[in-house]
Amino acid sequence: MKRFVISILALLIVAGLSSCTKEPSGTFDEGVFQPKYKISTIKLNNANFQTWNWASSKLSGINDITNNATYSFSYTGNQLTNTQIAYADGSSQNIQYTYSGDYLTRVEVYNGSRADISMTVNHNASDKISTVNIDVSDAFLIEAGLSVMNGTFSFKMGAARYLLSETAFESLMTMAQLYAVASKNNAKYSIDNKHFSITYTWNGDNVATEAFAGNVNASVTVDDISQVIGSSSPMISAILNYLDADAEYPLDINVERTTNYTYDDKGNPYWYCWTSGFDAQNLSKNNILTDNATGAGTGNITVTLPIVGTSTYPIQNVDLSHSLSYTYSYNKKKYPTQITISTGEVYELEYTK
Repeated sequence: MKRFVISILALLIVAGLSSCTKEPSGTFDEGVFQPKYKISTIKLNNANFQTWNWASSKLSGINDITNNATYSFSYTGNQLTNTQIAYADGSSQNIQYTYSGDYLTRVEVYNGSRADISMTVNHNASDKISTVNIDVSDAFLIEAGLSVMNGTFSFKMGAARYLLSETAFESLMTMAQLYAVASKNNAKYSIDNKHFSITYTWNGDNVATEAFAGNVNASVTVDDISQVIGSSSPMISAILNYLDADAEYPLDINVERTTNYTYDDKGNPYWYCWTSGFDAQNLSKNNILTDNATGAGTGNITVTLPIVGTSTYPIQNVDLSHSLSYTYSYNKKKYPTQITISTGEVYELEYTK
């Protein structure tokens, strides 16, 4: 549910081969979200959070009161093809969706004319989303990483969170922070390799496991990263004076995170709703009960010293594990009216009549 706060549109799975799967609660397909029980307002910890606006059966927009942003949705037929996120300062971001027939194949996030994120979507033999390959622009990765490092992270980074699940988003931000080490203050660096992906496994109509993997290989100067090494790598700190400050050294950044989910057997009001991207909450038919993640983000630099030779040293290690639980209150239709997360957030949902 935290996945709401800066979101982009959850990818919808297909239960069968037909163009639309009809459920008692509405009509759904990839890009098609037409629930019978429509969310109208959401409160977070007793404060107004979001209002959802509907044009007949389609979700036309979301007003995010907490973050002072609005989301506008455009469709081709019944399939969502564009989301615009408008911010209070007049700037905006656009998310575009491409399909092959009934199935989503690509999602792209634009900041003005700059393509920040591109995601290629693949399906398994059961026509469920199986893997997502992610391309992120260097400019976005550096900007995001520096904002995290400097404590200036902005809601505008939300296009990434709107596109990705919280698990993938946090993993990507960890990657960005480690990567920004190689680019702070106009550092000298070159990128040799960059890859991000998400893999899903399924249990029926629910996502059982989401695995995020990311790797960046770069070349950096020790002088550029010395200010962020600090106590995280006493060994590197001790030998900085023996290294050529202008020479480039290999930097390897790796993030791996696996999240396992369990569910109730009640109706999920976000199923097929693209309000937070590739997210188990929105891809799954039922509501999440437990969300347990293991993983870490690591950065290592390889240096060569006289006599000592070549060695690899860690510069950062970020723990990405968590354990969350969710409890629900339901209405007579067995849809949630209150969602309480073990971290303290309480969401209250109201539906249209």
